[in-house]
Amino acid sequence: MTHFTALGYPCYAVSSRGHGNSWQPGYWKMTWWYGKSDFANDLMAAVGFVRGIETGKREILEDADLVLLGHSAGGGLSQYFLGRGGVKVGALVILGGFPCFGG
Repeated sequence: MTHFTALGYPCYAVSSRGHGNSWQPGYWKMTWWYGKSDFANDLMAAVGFVRGIETGKREILEDADLVLLGHSAGGGLSQYFLGRGGVKVGALVILGGFPCFGG
């Protein structure tokens, strides 16, 4: 992210529920209560947030301007998220991805 930001590309990191510094629902809820559709909804909210910020900075924000990068389980989640439709991005990058259909 620092590399691309230094080149002038705005970058945003998403911290999903139960990950990073986000809200921690607890082990049992995290493991058995929330499914990938919940995490996809979180990702939808994050993309909407980024669209709002970037649209405010530019005259026009095209779908092609957005690149989604998923690492580990985020790679599978990104595939699932985009497969549901409703959101289009210019590219998807998967690094060390965990498949969206399970491990």
